[in-house]
Amino acid sequence: MNDFSILITGFLGVPDIPFSLLKDEQVRFETTRLSIQRLQKAYPQVEIYLAFTGDRVSTHRLVDQLEWPTDKFHYFPQNEALKVFGKGRLEHALILNAIKFWEFPQKQVQVVKVTAKYFVDNLVAAQQYWSFKRSDMYGWRHLGVDTIDTRCFMFDAFFYANFTQCFDDINDDSGFTMERAVFQLMREHLIEPGLFRCRPIVSGLSGSTAEFVRSSFLKKIVVGICSI
Repeated sequence: MNDFSILITGFLGVPDIPFSLLKDEQVRFETTRLSIQRLQKAYPQVEIYLAFTGDRVSTHRLVDQLEWPTDKFHYFPQNEALKVFGKGRLEHALILNAIKFWEFPQKQVQVVKVTAKYFVDNLVAAQQYWSFKRSDMYGWRHLGVDTIDTRCFMFDAFFYANFTQCFDDINDDSGFTMERAVFQLMREHLIEPGLFRCRPIVSGLSGSTAEFVRSSFLKKIVVGICSI
């Protein structure tokens, strides 16, 4: 097994929860497909798993178009009771279901979680720096805010499966988002909520704002300098 595995989590269809402005189903589908293909091409030696929810027909159409291995894909029906808490709670449930389904905790898998519709330019370099830090969880802390960028963050699967009880309190309406919950968990377990010295350079389409996020040339220079 590789030093780490990539877990891509995604939703296809039309979201019916707050703070999800990307309503164009076809745009969501095509952006997701292209981002997965880019990750697959960029990191051919890394095992990539797809955990999806939302519209089942669209999900299986995506997998068919990608010709994805059946043992590295699974569709998880969305827990309707969690929708009232927002997308963060649903995302946590999807991650937890996925790592348990593939028995990542028992296999001691190190997971790099990437949200579908995004691509990470320097994923391997960021993962190698995480390995050097030897922490159970690692992510980029937003400057001046007690939140972690969960579009791409890293964790030990056993740690995530057994120490994320506080994530059951995620409620987007109250402001306790997935990003804030990850930061709080790291702080409680005395994990440096590290400004990634080698920050993941993320680009793609936000499901929350329906806006494209691009990795600028300046950002790549800054990350390169900080990684020296």
